[in-house]
Amino acid sequence: MEAPRLRTDGAHLELEQAYAPMREALAARGHDVRTVRTIGGGGGGGGGGRNAIAFEPNGTMTGAACWRADGTVIGRDGGLARPDVRFEL
Repeated sequence: MEAPRLRTDGAHLELEQAYAPMREALAARGHDVRTVRTIGGGGGGGGGGRNAIAFEPNGTMTGAACWRADGTVIGRDGGLARPDVRFEL
């Protein structure tokens, strides 16, 4: 979730700030490089928001939502899903 991102957007390459030291080397290889504050989650930014759940051996679940998008972590207990189980909010 926290890792910096890079992506292609048509003819150019977008880099988040953590990749800025690579900008000149990539440009020297012929890439049209643009450094951006963030590669977006929602709102047309194109990077896509990420969400994840970690299942711990003791049954605890830990959730994470990407700070770039407008999502948030919520918890709903019910155990691991089986083919016949449905979770509804």
